[in-house]
Amino acid sequence: MRDRCIPMIWWDNGNKKTGDDAFGLMEHDDGKIIANGAEIIKIMVDTWNNSDPNYTLQSIYNRAPAQ
Repeated sequence: MRDRCIPMIWWDNGNKKTGDDAFGLMEHDDGKIIANGAEIIKIMVDTWNNSDPNYTLQSIYNRAPAQ
């Protein structure tokens, strides 16, 4: 995305429950991190800043926890 000048975006809805729309990274009222929000934020920052040619979308998938 950096190569194409497309900014990294995550629509943080603040939802800390479970289900299809539970993709909050932090609580909007006090900024506390939700579940693994810090890990996701770190990955997004690393993705933007990492220029290693071996750091690809596939390498990220390969490290992702099994579902």
